[in-house]
Amino acid sequence: MRNRYIHHINKLALVCGLLIFASSCKYKEIVEASYPDQKVYFPAAREGRFIINTVAEPGKPYRYVVDAGTKKFNVPLSVFRGAVNNSGAFSVNIHADNDTINSLITDGTLLNTVLLPADQYIIPASVDMANGAELASFTISINLDYLVANPGTQKAICLRLSGGNITTNPAMDKLIVIIDPAVLNP
Repeated sequence: MRNRYIHHINKLALVCGLLIFASSCKYKEIVEASYPDQKVYFPAAREGRFIINTVAEPGKPYRYVVDAGTKKFNVPLSVFRGAVNNSGAFSVNIHADNDTINSLITDGTLLNTVLLPADQYIIPASVDMANGAELASFTISINLDYLVANPGTQKAICLRLSGGNITTNPAMDKLIVIIDPAVLNP
């Protein structure tokens, strides 16, 4: 008799479980959420300044590459896309902002530093961000002979991002690159 009650209780528990399971399976439409707009920025700007004042150690990240054949001091940099999704391709403009460096030199923030002359470097006018990519790389090429011939003071350049249909992160759309030519004369 006792087994019979246990058998009925098990059946009742099974039926209750199925009813609960069936009633919990209701269709809910998931609405498309609105996410913040994509923003681009210099990841190197996170630390304020991108300073090149040491020789790269083997196996560690490097901040520059010397190309003796073309006599260029190349600084590899990148632009990053911050977003929930990485859809869409676009171009981001890059330009030098000499006023920022001149202002930092004038107010004494950058000591023993001079503005890198515009005829001594090449920066791309823009960088293309591919659809699905979150990073686009570019290089500043600086005249190596100029750096070697002028080792006494640091050289600085400020880069700014701007984009037509993409917004920039105002906290990191400006990158100050400071090069100490002494790294070239060990």
